Amino acid sequence: MVTSLTYKTVSDVTASWDALKRVPNYKERAGLLLFKKFFNFEPRALAVYNFAKDAKVDDHFFKTTNMIIHAKRYITALDGAVGMLGPNIEMLTEILTEMGQRHVKYGVLPAYYPPMGRALLEMMEEILGAEEFTPDIKESWRECYQIMAHDMAKASNK
Repeated sequence: MVTSLTYKTVSDVTASWDALKRVPNYKERAGLLLFKKFFNFEPRALAVYNFAKDAKVDDHFFKTTNMIIHAKRYITALDGAVGMLGPNIEMLTEILTEMGQRHVKYGVLPAYYPPMGRALLEMMEEILGAEEFTPDIKESWRECYQIMAHDMAKASNK
């Protein structure tokens, strides 16, 4: 459960997310980079996205309107989740569980969560740089993502 996160973990995650949000056009930039990495790690996941089922995953694909919209939506959802880590952390667990139930209906497999987490960490490090995305902050993100992904993936077990 997300409520098991420590103050330090929450602080590291929210501070580094705030740094990311200061990057110009961060939703599109972060979202597209994240999905480039994710689809590279887990190409089977393309089948989940109606607009991507038979797509050639190249530079053109990541410039399509559908991909840009989806990338921004993902970052917007992640922004909302990070924003709830402090004051609304208990509600976040419920929201993640409901989101996980929707994702099961879309065809998201539990096996997709680890490569998405890896893509998230690599995206954060690439955009923020190693000086700002330190090993300690990376570990806080890893812990936070694993717990959030667990809350979402448990819907697959129902």
